[in-house]
Amino acid sequence: MEAIQYDLIVVGAGPAGSAAAKVAAEQGLKVILLEEHTEIGIPAHCYGVIYGAMFPAFTEEILGSVDKKVIISRYSTYRIYTPSGKMAGEVAMAGKGDYLVRRDAFDRELAKQAVNAGADLRINTRVTGLVKKDGRVIGVTTSSTAAPNIYGKLVIGADGIHAAAKGTPRWAELTGAGQPFVGGVLLELTRLRDIEPDVREYHVGTFVNTGWTCINPYDATSGTTHFASMAEFEKVKTGNYAISRKMRDAIPVRMTGWSHPARLGEGLPKMVADGLILAGSAAGLVGTMHCVVSGHYAAQVALEAIKVNEVTEKKLERYEDLCKELIRPCFVDALPFSNLSDEAIEHFVLANIEKKGLNFGDWSF
Repeated sequence: MEAIQYDLIVVGAGPAGSAAAKVAAEQGLKVILLEEHTEIGIPAHCYGVIYGAMFPAFTEEILGSVDKKVIISRYSTYRIYTPSGKMAGEVAMAGKGDYLVRRDAFDRELAKQAVNAGADLRINTRVTGLVKKDGRVIGVTTSSTAAPNIYGKLVIGADGIHAAAKGTPRWAELTGAGQPFVGGVLLELTRLRDIEPDVREYHVGTFVNTGWTCINPYDATSGTTHFASMAEFEKVKTGNYAISRKMRDAIPVRMTGWSHPARLGEGLPKMVADGLILAGSAAGLVGTMHCVVSGHYAAQVALEAIKVNEVTEKKLERYEDLCKELIRPCFVDALPFSNLSDEAIEHFVLANIEKKGLNFGDWSF
């Protein structure tokens, strides 16, 4: 069988991978984008909230390039409720606010942009390992009988939130110390009450396993939320919390899963190796637009390295420098927050709001 050769192999057709493939293909590289699932964007692992205040011009450019049906809502305001039910604060979002997108459709839009820019795409093609020569990554092995080995001058690993356990970072020994994962169910609910279409709500307290949940409205009666399990949802729904009254009559119409490392957003200690760059969630980054930006950075550095035929770790370390602005730990997703008592959570939230206001780059993904 003739060897399959590309300039750039991109593993994973999520936001980071598709962004990287598009940029590289536009600049003339021969690019292949490999996606393990039969449908891009499925399964979904997050709400699909895009923070408009982060990279505002870039965000507007990306959202302006996708089908408008992808965008569900735009939020102008956040509210946060403490364990006692008190509304601790309200903030008007900067710029044009934040957006809720259909993540599966959003991911497919970005993948189509990469293909239309000239990248090849193979779905239902799971990457099973890295091919190395003299310690340098020179390709990948796959589950495809038609393309069991694909070779490239450089590989970008953008294979998602679980890649540290079973993907490119693990195979390249870049995962660092192991860490626990948290996860549960994402629910699309209807028959919610007392919500406003342009207001996101955060509800914190020990009534949920992670210490917090939120409501992302679609309209005046529908929206998404997350819990550790359906049992936790039912407990909260029938409870006596501020969020319970809003969910008392709510009915799930869609359920998916969510999961992520407990130390969300910290980034991996190393994001590059000889012949390899990690991007997006595979690099330990968090946030849809943060992942898109990391994909752009990965493609930019890959182009420079391939142009001079130098894909060493040292050459690729410029990518790590670019990504420093993307490392954004989120304290509400950290284990210390979820382990606090209601009294400590309330004191912590109120003190931080009084001290520095509501900075929602800190509050959530």
